[in-house]
Order: sequence, then structure tokens, then C-alpha cells
Amino acid sequence: MQKVNNNSILRECFNVGFFISLFLCFVWPLGGLMVALCTVLNKNQANERRLIYLIVSLSFFLAYINTTKTASSDTIHYLNWYNDIDRSNPLYSFLFYRGTYSIAEPLFAIISIAINYLTSGSKTGYIFFCTFIMYFLQLYAIYIVAKKYEVEKKYIVCLLLMLAFINPLFIQSVHALRQMLATAFLMLAIANRVVYGKNSVGILIAAFLTHVSVMVYLPLVILSMCYKELTIRRVLSVVALVFLMIMASNNIGILMGGMGSEILSAAGEKIVQSSDHNQMELNLRGFYIYNIPFLLVTILSLCSNRGQYPSLSVYYYVYVITFLIVVLNPISTEVSIRYAFFVFAFFQYSFLAYYTTNRTKASVILPVTTGLLVLIFFWLLAGDRTYAGISTILFKLFPFML
Repeated sequence: MQKVNNNSILRECFNVGFFISLFLCFVWPLGGLMVALCTVLNKNQANERRLIYLIVSLSFFLAYINTTKTASSDTIHYLNWYNDIDRSNPLYSFLFYRGTYSIAEPLFAIISIAINYLTSGSKTGYIFFCTFIMYFLQLYAIYIVAKKYEVEKKYIVCLLLMLAFINPLFIQSVHALRQMLATAFLMLAIANRVVYGKNSVGILIAAFLTHVSVMVYLPLVILSMCYKELTIRRVLSVVALVFLMIMASNNIGILMGGMGSEILSAAGEKIVQSSDHNQMELNLRGFYIYNIPFLLVTILSLCSNRGQYPSLSVYYYVYVITFLIVVLNPISTEVSIRYAFFVFAFFQYSFLAYYTTNRTKASVILPVTTGLLVLIFFWLLAGDRTYAGISTILFKLFPFML
């Protein structure tokens, strides 16, 4: 395994080439992405900084696509909240940002206020920066884990593209801004533990203060911090605890609401609301079509690993626990839908783990899976009328110029 120095990676990458990469993306988002991709795959030029440029280009391209989407569902509520921020009085905006919204999940409110100042209240800028941040953190997390386990650069590219172009995750990235940002923080915290052996308590707190849904994973993450290897017995204990938390979520919310703390009351109200909602429909057929193959890869990877890389076991169990929450949760359809996001965010790590023990087979499976996901992504995007036309997305120059 290769030793990874986080500070040296970032310090090396923020140079003239980084800003050239950003400029190319600004001129032509797809062109900037293609240049970064070709540079990485060129054996004579590929190095660590070019992989970071690819991450930046992917994040930029996905953020640009989201800015073309017609606002609907939760996006309308986010934009209304964002529009109400009073830049002349940031403290007031934080404390009374749409009632209890900033009190319940204060970090997301702070991020929103900061973007509002940075972009002078631009709604396009808000969607762009939220999407860019969430994807950059997620892509960077899987990159540093892949680097630690000496995954070849071309297969690191596959893992990055798989995460970027998994359609069910992307289409929710603009509807579930808080949860996606919280997922990014959670992924980074787990990656820091796996790669550097650091307990990133601050990042975990950041995830919780962005969206309370990550609370379900805290027992598993804390367990991984306490033990080098997660045994089946320990994980089963966590699974039982997680399902007890879900089953008792309504009562937990009511209890938190009666504690006299405004923050806990607001969080408790949200828990009660989510546990009571069953109007939303979960497309289990589509969920299974995507996830049964990924689950099989996870099981194969878990069986073949057998303790060779114990620190990777946390990813298996995050994926499996989330899968079980989605398909077995008897309380709330909305809860199942929300946790389906996490399944799509973490399945790439099963492929990464499979690569560590089955490089020959993985060298075929990874490119084929990546190609299929990219084709499905653009095929579905072309038929989705809520986004700009596919030709505009792919070929428009200077898309942010008035």
C-alpha cells in the first residue's frame, strides 16, 4: 500500500495548471473535461496533479449541468430560502434563516449564506457551488483511497467516472442539496480514517450539522474508529441498533422535541416529519436493476478480501446496511428513498475493494461498468426535459456569460 500525503497532494495541484483547467471548463465545460481526461490517460503525461484536474473538471461539468435544470420539488424551497438571506445582516440571516432551518442544520445555512455573499445572491451560483463542493469532496475521497491501495490510474479514472455518472445519484444532487453535502463530508471522514488512520471527528460533526440523516452511520463509523477490523458480530450489533433507531425514530423525535433546546426541538420535528411521510413512492424495480449487480460485487469482494485489507471493510458494511434500510424499512417510504442516495454514493468502493484482490477480473469489469453508466447517464439526460437540451449541455461555449 502506498503512503498518501494529503497536504502535499493539494499543495502540488494548486498551481498554474489548476487555473488553466478551470479556465478551460469555464470556456467549454465538456471540452475542459475531455482535455483533463485525455491528459490523465496519456501515459507520458499522467501524474497526481492531473488526476486532481480531472476531479475539478468533473465537478465543474456536473455543476454546470445542474444549473440548467428547471427548479422543482425541494429545489424551489432551497432557492426560496436562499433568496431570503439578508446580506446586510448575516447574523440575523443565520439565526432566523427560514425559521428553524439554520438552527436544525446550521452548517448548511452557513454554507448557503457564504455562497450568497460570494455570488451576490445568484441562484445559478448557489446551485453551481453546492454541486461543485459535494462532487469535489466525494471524488477526492475515493481518489485518495484508490491511491493508497495502488490502483492504476486508468482504473482510478473508471472509479471517478462511475461516481460522477451514476444517474440516480446525480438527479438527486440538486433536489437533496443538504443530504448530498452531508454524504460528501461523511465519505471524506471515512476516507481519512482508511487512508491516514485519523479520526476525523470534526468532519463527522460537519456532516451531522449539514443533514441529520448521517446520524444512522455514526455507530458504524465510531466502531471503525475503535477497532482496526470490523467483525461480522460487531457489524450485526450495529445493524440491530440502526434498525431500532429507525423503528423508534418517531418516539426519538418526540423526545428530542421535549428537551427544551431549540436546536434539538427543530431536529426532532424533522425526524417526526420524515418518519410520518409515506406519500412518496420508491421505485424498487429501478433500485434493484442498478444495485443487484453492485451488491453481488460487494459480496464477492467481501469474500475474496478475507481480512487482507481490514480498513476497507467499513465500506462493505456501509453499503450493505444502507441497502437493507432501503428494502426492509417498514416505517417510512421517504426514509427508504433518502437512504437510497447513500447506496449510490458508496457502491464504487466495493469495486475498488474487488480490484485489490481480483485485479485481472476487475480490469475488465471496471471499464465495462463505467462505459455502461456513462452511456445510461447521457441517454437519460437527453430525454429529461427539465434540463437544457443535450446539445446545449455538451457544446455550448461560455455558458455562464450573459
